[in-house]
Amino acid sequence: MGHIYDEHFMDYTGDSSRHSAMVVAGLLRAPLDIGSVLDVGCATGTWLRAWSEVGVGDIQGVDGDYVDRSRLRIDGSCFRSADLSGPLSLDRRFDLVQSLE
Repeated sequence: MGHIYDEHFMDYTGDSSRHSAMVVAGLLRAPLDIGSVLDVGCATGTWLRAWSEVGVGDIQGVDGDYVDRSRLRIDGSCFRSADLSGPLSLDRRFDLVQSLE
């Protein structure tokens, strides 16, 4: 039996959330002066891609090691693998931290 977060799940969630991500990022970026975003549980980075497309230059995604790096919608250097059931420290702060499920 495969992992619950297989490529079909990742494709479905990425494709279905793209529009919402673009709308929310577009509405929030300017009035909140968001320059950096951390997405905890980012999957393939759909939301981070939207933040980048509205002008946020500093994005970081974190998710489990089950995420296929070849399917990322963001640059691989913006992704970090971690066990999200435990503490997480990136030794820095972000203007916005999101975690969507």
